[in-house]
Amino acid sequence: MRIGELAEQAGISTKAIRYYERIGILAPPARTTSGYRAYDQTELGRLGFVRAAQALGHNCATSSSSSPGGPRPSTPSSARPSASVTSSLDTPLASVPRGRVSAKDW
Repeated sequence: MRIGELAEQAGISTKAIRYYERIGILAPPARTTSGYRAYDQTELGRLGFVRAAQALGHNCATSSSSSPGGPRPSTPSSARPSASVTSSLDTPLASVPRGRVSAKDW
């Protein structure tokens, strides 16, 4: 999917997506032959996680090191989720129903 589709499904702006790429939360996307960014469902899930972490008061730097799949290559490999991030996410995530959840549910 292109950046506009990802932004719409995630409920954020294309500018925010480009920012998340710049700071390493999102990996640089593949490009189509015409140069458009091409994203998949993995990035949509990652954006849902970031939005949930932000709703709990965590900033982007905290979210990038503790998001599903671990830190992005631009983040030191020694980075691990802090205890405060882990504990603050456990309770809200426990209330999410099991099964498929889309980013719009966040």
